[in-house]
Amino acid sequence: MTEKDKIKIKKQKDATIEIEGEIDGEILERHRTRLFGEFKKNFEAPGFRKGHAPDDIAKKYLDENHLLEEAAYAALEEQYPLILEIHDIEPITPPQIRITKLAFGNPIGFTLTVGVMPEFSLPNYTKIAKKILEEKKEPEVSEKELNDVLVQVRALRAPLKTKEDGTPDEAEELTDEFVKTLGNFETVDDFKNKIRENLKEEKKTTLRREYREKIAEALVKETKITLPPMLLDEEVERVLHRVREHVEKEGSSTEDYFSKIKKTEESFRKEQREYADRQYKTKFILEKIAETEKIVPTKEEFQHELSHFLSYYQDIDPETAERYVAETLKNEKTLQFLESQDEKKK
Repeated sequence: MTEKDKIKIKKQKDATIEIEGEIDGEILERHRTRLFGEFKKNFEAPGFRKGHAPDDIAKKYLDENHLLEEAAYAALEEQYPLILEIHDIEPITPPQIRITKLAFGNPIGFTLTVGVMPEFSLPNYTKIAKKILEEKKEPEVSEKELNDVLVQVRALRAPLKTKEDGTPDEAEELTDEFVKTLGNFETVDDFKNKIRENLKEEKKTTLRREYREKIAEALVKETKITLPPMLLDEEVERVLHRVREHVEKEGSSTEDYFSKIKKTEESFRKEQREYADRQYKTKFILEKIAETEKIVPTKEEFQHELSHFLSYYQDIDPETAERYVAETLKNEKTLQFLESQDEKKK
C-alpha cells in the first residue's frame, strides 16, 4: 500500500484536488513482470512454440519503454483506490494522470487531479420558493380553448359531409347521442366538463414545470458554488461524442450538423458547458436541501418506482437503475417540498 507520508494533497479553489506523490519501485516492477509475462504468453518466435521463447529473444520484439509506461499506469490504477481511501477523498470525476518520474528500479512519480463535490452554503431556499410561488395563479380554460378542442374532436370523429349539390356540410352535431359514442358520457355537458378538466390539468402540469424551473434558476443565482472544470469538460465531451455517433449513423459529418443548426463547434461547446453548469449546480443544491431537510424516499416508494422503471428498461444494469431511481425520486420529493411552501403561506 502507498504510504501516507509519500502523498501530498493540494485543495484548489475550483473544487479540484491535486494528489502528488510516489509509488514504490517494487510495485512498478511487479506490474512490469506481469505484463511481460502476458506478452510472452502470446509471443511466437521462429523455432519456438507459442509462449516458449526465451526472455532475451522476446525482449527484442518489445518496446521496453512502452512496457514500463504501461506498468506505471497499471500500478497507479491499483494504488488509486487506496490513496482515495487513506486520504478520505471522494472524487466526482475520473482522474487526470501525469507521470512525473519513471525509470527502472525507481519509484514512480505522479500527479493526479480529480474533481470533488464543491463546498457551498445554501441560501434561504424556503424564502426563495415562497417568493416565486406567490406569482402562481390557478390556470383557467377559456371558452375559445374549449371550443377549439370540441371542433377538433368533431372533425376527427365525424369528418365533413358533402351535400347533394356537392357543397361541404358541417360536421356532425355535438349531441348527447354523439358524445356517448366517445366514451362514458351521458350528456354534452358531461363531455365538455371532462374536456375542460383535462385542459386544466395540462395547464397545471405546464405551469408546475415552469415554476420548478424558476425556483431552480433562483436557487442557482443565489448560491455561490464553483464546479470543477473537469466535470463540465467531461459532460461537454460526452455530448459531442453522442453527436458524432449520431451523424456517423446518418452518413453525415459534424461539419454538416453544425451548419444545419447554424452553430460553430466552439459556440456549441460553450452552450453545452453553460447548460451542464446549470444542471449540475441545480443537482448539487437539491441534494444538499434533501440532506438538510432529511428528505428520504420510503422503501415502498423506492420499490414502486424501481419496478415501474425496470418494466420499461429491462436490459439496464440493476445497480445503474437503482442509483437513477433513488436520485430521481429524492429530487422529486425535494421539489415537492419546495412547492409545499406555497401551501404554507396560505
